[in-house]
Amino acid sequence: MASGRRLVQFAFAAALIAIVVLVVGGIGGEETAEPVPMRLGDPGMPLEEHDAPSKELPAGFVPSLPVVPTLPEGAHAAHAHAAGSTDDAVGDDLSAEMRLLSEARVELGQDDAVACLALLDQHRERFPAGALAEEREAYTILALHALGRDQEVERRYVDFRADYPDSTFNDRLSRALATP
Repeated sequence: MASGRRLVQFAFAAALIAIVVLVVGGIGGEETAEPVPMRLGDPGMPLEEHDAPSKELPAGFVPSLPVVPTLPEGAHAAHAHAAGSTDDAVGDDLSAEMRLLSEARVELGQDDAVACLALLDQHRERFPAGALAEEREAYTILALHALGRDQEVERRYVDFRADYPDSTFNDRLSRALATP
């Protein structure tokens, strides 16, 4: 399964390179003139020397991320919106859900199903009825399958099919679960 995933990643990378080559105009194409150097104060440039961005970030720099708001237990993002919360709050919750699931997908893609499950459990605690619960459950099944926890996989897969009969994940799950 990992070699197939790597083959897909390689094919995606090759396609991306081909697109870049087409957009840029090919390797070894026409020579272009050097851009005219910009001066301080030109549009797009800082107004003063001290406004110029630093070239390197300090060692160990970690950007501070905004605090992720959470909904009251059992609340769904759509219900919060109906109850009068702002579009920004609903968007923040959805962004937080997407960020957690994106990290989980990365861990699963790197064959770290344990880390993936930990992130999915965080998502389940923070967003029990979140907008992306379907995706969370699908990735939980894939992570459990990667760990060989077949009884849990079978139970969750049956529940998933009942809860999301028209899910776009159904085909992917059935193909993944067909392989040992």
